[in-house]
Amino acid sequence: MSSPPRRLRPAPAGRLDRSATLAEGIPAAFTGTVFDPADARLAGAFSACSKTVLQTGSLPVPMQREISWWLATCQDNGERVVNTNDWGRWAATAAGVAASRPEVRSFADLTLAEWTAEWSRRFHADRGRLPAPGTRAKAETALRGLLPRLTVCYSDAPWWKHDLWCLRFDPRIPRRAHEPHGDAMIRWDDIETAWLREGAKFYTGLQVESGQITWSTVFQVHVFAARLAGFALSRGLSRPALTDDPAQLRAVTLDFQSFLRQWRRERPARGQARGGPLDARSVARTLRFLGNFYATMTDCRHEAAAATGDDGWLALGDGHGRLVRRDELAAERAIRQADERNYIGDADLARMLQYVELLGLPCGQVMTIARGGGETEMAGLGYPAVMRAWLIQALTGRRAAEVLMMDFSPLTPIPGVDPAAVPEGGMVARLRYQQTKIDGAPETILVGADVAQIIREQQAWVREHWRLGPDEAVRYLFPKLAGNRKGTRAWTTSYYDGTLRKFSVMLGLRDSDGHELSYSRSHRLRHTKATTLLNAGAPSTSSSGISVTGHRK
Repeated sequence: MSSPPRRLRPAPAGRLDRSATLAEGIPAAFTGTVFDPADARLAGAFSACSKTVLQTGSLPVPMQREISWWLATCQDNGERVVNTNDWGRWAATAAGVAASRPEVRSFADLTLAEWTAEWSRRFHADRGRLPAPGTRAKAETALRGLLPRLTVCYSDAPWWKHDLWCLRFDPRIPRRAHEPHGDAMIRWDDIETAWLREGAKFYTGLQVESGQITWSTVFQVHVFAARLAGFALSRGLSRPALTDDPAQLRAVTLDFQSFLRQWRRERPARGQARGGPLDARSVARTLRFLGNFYATMTDCRHEAAAATGDDGWLALGDGHGRLVRRDELAAERAIRQADERNYIGDADLARMLQYVELLGLPCGQVMTIARGGGETEMAGLGYPAVMRAWLIQALTGRRAAEVLMMDFSPLTPIPGVDPAAVPEGGMVARLRYQQTKIDGAPETILVGADVAQIIREQQAWVREHWRLGPDEAVRYLFPKLAGNRKGTRAWTTSYYDGTLRKFSVMLGLRDSDGHELSYSRSHRLRHTKATTLLNAGAPSTSSSGISVTGHRK
């Protein structure tokens, strides 16, 4: 288990006032100190296995308010439910800690590790034994959702100052209406080099607030910063200037390039195996980050020094603003070459379409497939929504995130067109998807009856799963199943790709060249669709400068 993030802890003196502000506006049902799971007003806040009444009257007032606020938050956003059995033990633990340590008046006064240690001591005192690892982990999970939110609510620091960035925790972080990685968190405390960690947060915060990058790109910046931190640790670079002699800056940059070429991946990425080297494009993109990072920090060195509290940034000079040459910055796009593996042949695509039904088939049903020159029966995986999302990708060529984040009702009529009178293969509706890649790019396409039927089937499935009426709807057509009681969060591409990867391994299809035919490399469907359109005579670029693949020229 990774260690909890460092926290920006506010002075305890303001706990009473801050907790009062926190509790303002919560429903009256949550303002007391007794919470009965059987109370209809609290429906949605508690799990089905909650049997005991949660009482918080023995806690300091700030803790009472914090629990009230947390219960109201859980009911409002539908992300999680509270188990009163778990929280009853946390309330007893917190009451004991507050009685023996008067300085602890709020859950924010201790870290998760400190609270867990206190919880374990209480467990041992009550039962005469240490808790099982699973029991301890369950207790940590109950408290883990509350603490980082309190840290944000109680801190006066700018949002970028925190080591844990999460859109769900901090409403101050700039975001778009639809974020493909809206559920993901970024932990800056895994960058050990303090000057670089604080500088990278300052730089990234500037880029996000100015609109230069989006939330999705922040994850890439974190990866690049982590590589630079690894280099700084290995070379003993203890200050922003990197070297005492400005004449040696070019040598430092070249040394970083060599370091990147020797870097080994800690996890698979884009077909690259774990432990493998970075490809040329990854090296170029990391160098691009180095150049942009130091160019910005040089221009804003006075602001950076004041914001981070590190005067070392004042030592940056003109040489730091030109760490990476222009030809090296431009190398990233030149490295990308056409790759036939990004295209799926007609015969291979037909086989994938033939067997994708197995992905949505219920687990208790089997399907006969051809394998190894014979036939075999395989049980379904029970993921009908994933199957439909993949089929929409195959038929439209949209990106995975564009499909997964579609509105619940994404189809609109085509003016003057009667769908019933459209011949087979014609366009019957306009499909609206979420364009999260390029500002100003089109967000609608024309689709045929096959896509419209898949969308109607998915709508019916969601209505059944969420028990919606004929006129009711959730936000997304593909809502995630866990921690999403109100259907306000879409499936993430990581979950989608992981499910498709599991299916591909189970199926074991091979293309005409003997290579693995993977459903999880769904972006190839986009290139395949684009190739089909181009071969059919579609223009390669629209008047707005957007290519048929959706990239700006």
